[in-house]
Amino acid sequence: MSADIVVLIAGLGGSALAVLGSLGGVWLKSRYDLQRDQSQATLSERAAQAQRRLDAYADLLVAAGEVLGAYRRLSDTLPSEYDERLAREANQRMQQFAAQLHRASAVVALIGSDEGREQGKALYLAARGLAATRVQPSSGADSRPGGWDLITVGNDIGLETAIDVYKEALLPETTALPSQPPG
Repeated sequence: MSADIVVLIAGLGGSALAVLGSLGGVWLKSRYDLQRDQSQATLSERAAQAQRRLDAYADLLVAAGEVLGAYRRLSDTLPSEYDERLAREANQRMQQFAAQLHRASAVVALIGSDEGREQGKALYLAARGLAATRVQPSSGADSRPGGWDLITVGNDIGLETAIDVYKEALLPETTALPSQPPG
């Protein structure tokens, strides 16, 4: 074998090693970049999930608060004499609040944590009775003739307490930052 061929083979071998080394470096960097991107995507998904839960919890809290407020305003908004049109409007508003409460509760049941679902159900049950409040003409001996009665299950103090318990129970979950995924 001539010296020129040996030099050519050695040169090609060295070049091949340099190319392989470069390709290995590119492969290692792309693998690191992929892991970093996957880790960031996981963290972003966790943050998005936490935000969806927070929104669902807030929607249920707002719906329960609207039921409570509407119930407390009913007595003030109706005249002392029964008025069919006003009673129908009040009943329709309460039905709308009941539907909003039901939808918000369903979302919490679907995406909430175990604690969130448990507390959401308790809040829903406390608010459901007031949301079912109906205005009707007076019918009892204790009622004033020509007046109206509120037919309800539950009470506003019970719902107010349930709202406070709900907020307190979910505070740790709703204020926690999503944790860094294992890397």
